[in-house]
Amino acid sequence: MNFLKKFEEIDFDSIKKEIEENRKFVSKILEGKITKKREELMNTVLFIVESPNKAKTIANFFGKPSTRLIRGIQLYEVSTGNKQLIITATKGHILDLTTENIGFYGIIVSNGEIIPVYNTIKKCLNCGKQFVEYLDDRKCPYCGSNQIDDSYDRIIALQELAQEVDYVYIGTDPDYEGEAIAYFVYLLLKPFNRKIYRLEFHEVTKNAILNAIENLREIDINMVKAQIVRRVEDRWLGFSLSQIVQEKFKKKWLSAGRVQTPVLGWIVDRYFDRLNSKHFQLIISLKDGKTLVISTEIKDKKKIKEIAKKILKSEVYIKSYSEKEEEIYPNPPLITSTMLQLANRILKISVDRIMQIAQDLFEAGLITYHRTDSTRISPVGIQIAKDYISEKFGLEYFNGRSWGTGGAHEAIRPTKPIDASKLREMIESGELEVFIDLTNYHYAVYDIIFKRFIQSQMTPVRIRKFEQVIQVPEINAEIKLEGALEILKHGWDLVDQFLINMLINTPVSNTEIENVKYRIAYKYPLYTQSDIIELMRERGIGRPSTYATIVFKLTERGYVLNKGNYMVPVKLGIEVYNFLKNNFGEHVSEEKTRELENKMKILEEGKEDFYRMLKDLYSETLDIIKKWESIKSQ
Repeated sequence: MNFLKKFEEIDFDSIKKEIEENRKFVSKILEGKITKKREELMNTVLFIVESPNKAKTIANFFGKPSTRLIRGIQLYEVSTGNKQLIITATKGHILDLTTENIGFYGIIVSNGEIIPVYNTIKKCLNCGKQFVEYLDDRKCPYCGSNQIDDSYDRIIALQELAQEVDYVYIGTDPDYEGEAIAYFVYLLLKPFNRKIYRLEFHEVTKNAILNAIENLREIDINMVKAQIVRRVEDRWLGFSLSQIVQEKFKKKWLSAGRVQTPVLGWIVDRYFDRLNSKHFQLIISLKDGKTLVISTEIKDKKKIKEIAKKILKSEVYIKSYSEKEEEIYPNPPLITSTMLQLANRILKISVDRIMQIAQDLFEAGLITYHRTDSTRISPVGIQIAKDYISEKFGLEYFNGRSWGTGGAHEAIRPTKPIDASKLREMIESGELEVFIDLTNYHYAVYDIIFKRFIQSQMTPVRIRKFEQVIQVPEINAEIKLEGALEILKHGWDLVDQFLINMLINTPVSNTEIENVKYRIAYKYPLYTQSDIIELMRERGIGRPSTYATIVFKLTERGYVLNKGNYMVPVKLGIEVYNFLKNNFGEHVSEEKTRELENKMKILEEGKEDFYRMLKDLYSETLDIIKKWESIKSQ
């Protein structure tokens, strides 16, 4: 082919015009007026998450990854087609406030400036203790072991890797703690790579990861500020109050805090309410097999015994009876608080254990993010429910509901239309691979989450219901009985027949009395861990990420015992709470705690002044210390 042209055939005007247009185009690019980027054939990306399990799970979405170690840090390398991902984990937070004698409890306050001082996090591989102070000899200050895991090593490894790649993606958890981890990683890597972006995903699935990569964002600095304020508050208020109770009660392991103390107060108050609410109940057995339980205000044993004898010689009456049809709608899907309540009530295991199990299920890619107070279900979630319900029960039982609007967060739901029994079968057969050892408790928690979610997307149950009022003339008492006589139309009950069977009841048919007994009862039962979680949510104390931690601390510090899943305050817990309430009540009251929580939410929205909040906390902490010095001098 001949590419040569004769001179007279050349159109110099059009060539000149094209050159001028190209010059203008280049000029606009240099001025930043044109931002469209050239697609590159292959980009290398350092993809950072918190958990090694999560890193391994994500890597295996894209085929069998190649692995290598750098400074002891595990790396997984995979290709997405146009990106080469190097996936690794920070193992959680990499920096925390120093505990060294710097500034005011690790925060420098000077000339109107407030500067938190951070250090790398160390963990002793021998005793398991975690600390942040600098080590000249790299030995554990608790047991003397030199087997120390220092996040410094991970930081150096990440900095070396950041220099080798085109981009850095930070995919830490989608909450304020995850945002803070992302921010510190960003600061540490920024000198080595300027192209650092935040990934946000609420489930560990291939589609969610790819979608996050297509929707990169900047770090939310307001969420970071909120986390810093919370951490500084925990350090200033927590350290000062903890040191005070340690000095007062001569026990170094004691602690106090803005949320911990009012929650301890609920448990203490309920304990004494229970003691003061002792009374007798009457148990009336009828000849048709029905049992009527009546609570009285009677506290005298002789009196209740006499009344029981009188009732035995009398008869109860049916005052009224009615029937009606009623539809029972399913409950919304689970959020953090309701998941902890339900699992604690059913499985009788601690809420901190439940939270760890949920973390494992999330990292294994089996459920959506478990720290949430949103009941919203996405279209993806609704489709998962539709697939399962239509195959298992029939499409006529599907009734898709979003349960909420707006926001990125969803309720806790499964990521696949697979129930617990099928999940176990698939994992044991090797059909589905997960990188966490799942125990029976893992399957049990997954089962609770799965059933509640599927029920939330099903049709209501229609029942024929009765209401009956039974009168006991001898004590002028009325008892209302109600229940389902029969199920007229099935719906969400098909997922768990036990729940609807609890409503099945029969009315009294024979009012003759067979026997009358009495027993001691209490108007106010002790709180369970699930009760405390619900109170924290209702009263705006704490957050989804801290519910389980607060409950755990109360038992760990020896303030509360768990007896048969009930929380019982011990003498030390009662004394510590009364001391704090009587001397520092304005600082640890429920109202003050809730007020600060509301301010934190406003700060996350960028509507509260970050430095003013820190200065207010500083002044409050000085007041606490000053008050304690005054108390000691009296």
